Amino acid sequence: MHYDDAAEFRDADVVGFSATTGVHREALAIASRLKTASKAVIVMGGPHPTFFPDVVERPEIDYVFRGEAESCFPAFLDSYPDLPDERVVFCSPQDLTAIPWPDREELYKYDAHRNNPIKNIMCSRGCAFAARKSLDGTYTGCSYCYAGSFYHIFGGKPVRWRDPDDILAETEYLVGHWPVKMIFFQDDSFLSMPRVEDFLEAYASRVGVPFHAQMRVESVTKEKLLALREAGCRSITMALESGSERVRKEILNRHMSNESVIEACRLIREVGLRFRIENMVGIPGETLEEMVSTLDMNIKLRPTIGWASIYTPYPNTPLAEKARRDGLWDGTVDNFYDSFFDESVMDIPHAREASVIQKLFSIVTWQPWLRGIAIFLMRHTRSSWLYKVLYRVVKKHLYKRGLYGV
Repeated sequence: MHYDDAAEFRDADVVGFSATTGVHREALAIASRLKTASKAVIVMGGPHPTFFPDVVERPEIDYVFRGEAESCFPAFLDSYPDLPDERVVFCSPQDLTAIPWPDREELYKYDAHRNNPIKNIMCSRGCAFAARKSLDGTYTGCSYCYAGSFYHIFGGKPVRWRDPDDILAETEYLVGHWPVKMIFFQDDSFLSMPRVEDFLEAYASRVGVPFHAQMRVESVTKEKLLALREAGCRSITMALESGSERVRKEILNRHMSNESVIEACRLIREVGLRFRIENMVGIPGETLEEMVSTLDMNIKLRPTIGWASIYTPYPNTPLAEKARRDGLWDGTVDNFYDSFFDESVMDIPHAREASVIQKLFSIVTWQPWLRGIAIFLMRHTRSSWLYKVLYRVVKKHLYKRGLYGV
């Protein structure tokens, strides 16, 4: 919804928003307009109120839903106008197979979504590594991610998977009703799926459309990569995050060695898959040399795309809270950008350099001969609109012509 659309909802009884942190600012601005223009009950769900339920104290918000609200929110609507006294509604983790498939009819009214040749499927929620303890034993999961926090708040299993037949049936429906050239499995660690080889064999026989999947370095074996390729996998994504083993292990709680990453990438190239490596720059506690080592490691690994984001201190994650205690961030989220591809919000020594090298990361990984120029620009210039335009153009080219090929 945009600002000008608010009038369309003037006669609504209930208006709901799903918001991530950063996007929540626009959601609150629209909610404020609605609150003055209508008598609607304003509800917010999604990641932001799940981890920041205090947003319910904003005058434009009447209720927030924490957690997975596929059952809670319909029950709330069924009870209208009898509304609960408790304004923070706690929703337990769902049986994923019992949840209806997404209503794509509404989404695909818009040509940009309908005609996108890549369509997304989720097979799971959570992360298989959300229960992994940090070196000091004070938290679990990656220090910058909410998967560990969600696990501690809601309990249950670190990761839950849908029934394979349900996944396949949704994928068949999607392919049969909409323009599809590639399926993107958006799960954090696709290879953690139980009996994944059986799923891949069934996918090849029942669906047969090329697909992209995300996975952890720790899950990669040659046998699984071959099974992926035979099932129609065209490309994969893995996260390195930092080229420094120290940063990965001591700061991010990512316990893979450089040797294991190098070997995983060698195997991926050997079986003929394209791959993207995701990274972060501007990490608190990271030196400038370690940040540059992330670029150099990507050059060595030779991915189809070397992708970098700028670290964002999402509150209530272990690394963000440490940054707050260390005085590197004031704890506010109201200056967050809509995505983590813009600028650093951290008070760290190399924030400017991080913002520049992030914009140049993909082009240098693609064309390593530009490394020296990029390092010079990182040291002597600031991020600007020109860098942002260059970043978008190169990114679009590498995705369309390289990683996905559609």
